[in-house]
Amino acid sequence: MKRISLEQIGLKHKEEIYRIKKEYDNNKEDYNGAFFIKEFEDYDKLISGLDNYAKGIMDNPNYVPYTCYVAVTKDGQIVGLGSLRHELNDYLVKFGGHIGYSVVPSERKKGYGTRILKLLLKEAKAKGINDVLVTCSEDNIGSKKVIENNKGELEDKIEHDNKVTCRYWIRM
Repeated sequence: MKRISLEQIGLKHKEEIYRIKKEYDNNKEDYNGAFFIKEFEDYDKLISGLDNYAKGIMDNPNYVPYTCYVAVTKDGQIVGLGSLRHELNDYLVKFGGHIGYSVVPSERKKGYGTRILKLLLKEAKAKGINDVLVTCSEDNIGSKKVIENNKGELEDKIEHDNKVTCRYWIRM
């Protein structure tokens, strides 16, 4: 595993974002934890919107302020994505949590997920979030391991739309 750091997603990541978006699409991958790159027409507009969300300027009353990150190697390769919600609404308390993350398909099973979540937890702490809710699908074994490797404690499981969501708390 290469050493990684988190950076707020920005204009300089454009080529890498298009590369990994193509990888997700070619693999017919779900965008869990990487929802913010799933569909966009104009990259500059995407970044402008994400900057506004990070500042709490929302264009959708159902959203909460959040910051989106890329996990990058020293040479600028994006190996994962993450988002940190600054607060939770009723839906996120049940199904979304504070943190979402995704490892680029070709970079999975290398330990990046555990490291990305650890870095996102540091960002949460810096924003004054000491009790962090992280969720995943019950059948996502990799994500469950990542959360448990970061001291996630399973609170419960919620069934919704024929899916089961596991809700973990990480207390810092």
